[in-house]
Amino acid sequence: EHSLVPLGEARLGRIGLDEWLRRLRAAA
Repeated sequence: EHSLVPLGEARLGRIGLDEWLRRLRAAA
């Protein structure tokens, strides 16, 4: 995973997914 995407983008992507999932769960 790290080799496919730079650490910076990977971190931002993971944070975005976490926040997105949390928002979906909160909305539901």
